[in-house]
Amino acid sequence: MAYYIILKYSLSFSDFEPLYDFCVNMGFYPIAQAITSDGLITFNNISSILPYQISLQFGKNTLVETLEQRLTHDRIIASSHSEISFIAPTSFGKSNIIIEHIAANKDTAKRVAIIVPTKSLLMQTYRAIRKADLGVKIIIHNEMFDGEERFVAVFTQERALRLLEKQEISFDILYIDEAHRLLERDSRSVLLSRLIKINHLQNENSRTIYLSPLISDTDNLKITHDQNIFEQRITFSIKEPEYHEYRLSGAVFKYNRFVDRFYEIDHCHNIFEYIYKHKTNKTFCYLYSPRKIEQFAKALSNTYETPPLTSGIREVIDNLKNYVHEDFYAIEFLKKGIIYLQGKIPDNIKEYLEHKFDKQSEIHFLIANKVILEGINLPIDSLFILNGTNLHGKELTNLIG
Repeated sequence: MAYYIILKYSLSFSDFEPLYDFCVNMGFYPIAQAITSDGLITFNNISSILPYQISLQFGKNTLVETLEQRLTHDRIIASSHSEISFIAPTSFGKSNIIIEHIAANKDTAKRVAIIVPTKSLLMQTYRAIRKADLGVKIIIHNEMFDGEERFVAVFTQERALRLLEKQEISFDILYIDEAHRLLERDSRSVLLSRLIKINHLQNENSRTIYLSPLISDTDNLKITHDQNIFEQRITFSIKEPEYHEYRLSGAVFKYNRFVDRFYEIDHCHNIFEYIYKHKTNKTFCYLYSPRKIEQFAKALSNTYETPPLTSGIREVIDNLKNYVHEDFYAIEFLKKGIIYLQGKIPDNIKEYLEHKFDKQSEIHFLIANKVILEGINLPIDSLFILNGTNLHGKELTNLIG
């Protein structure tokens, strides 16, 4: 609550010294570094050494870690445990820890696999591993294996199981991304449990690393009673979302989680006026049904005038016309800075549109369902949840994260 008060004060009155002091003392170094990088405070000669020291000690490539992140990462890299769980809020470096752990164990772990729940996340993880340049072959399908002694596999559990069963090999390390999927008690969680068990039976020296933002008790991950999972958990998230509610009456409320109260702050005549008033540069509208996603994209598009087309938008439109279809229905929405995604759109088109939403500043709206719910990192500033069907506590937490 102290962090919340100081954060809100600094943002409301553009006085960032209290927030800077608090973050330096509490180890929230990414925020302290952002304040100095944006020139939001001035330093005297003595205090000016602090930003340099933070960047030197906690900088990693283009990122700055919190103190808790750094200590947790160091303990995981140094650990010799055969099973480790890393529980951390979304965007707290789970992908980075996989890459660092692979690099640190390259002499002893020749065949490693990163298990992801979806094809979208598979491609994102593949790009991150390729960018890390680990110096080994990367495979993303079981048919790509050609007897290599050393490789990094980025697989769904189905592909990993097919490789183990057909080739009679094993993985030295399994990284289970979005490990809370083990707890869902559906057919895919059974396959994931089977993969972990078969891999350990074929290689009793194998190691398993579980990564998730949503597991409350690591013991729930155990498949057998004799497992000993070394837990590392980041408990505090520096993200502080603002929660609003638009009601059928047109009233707009703001929620304070510390006192558990809603405060009326505005009134809008319809949902489109509300979205227009509260949209940001990158806005995500969440709906459950693919049919309703298309309907909402059309309705939202009809409320906007078509702006002059930029060269970037023209390029995207031309590519969709050439490689998809001249009359591809998403093109008209794209002209107004809107894209939508759902499971029936082919993966390569979906990944292309995700990439363009990330990179093109003229595309302001993304309308989608759970196809981007897990692990897909996009630069979204605001989220409008328009339908709560099948959106339970953990899914909601993941979506907001």
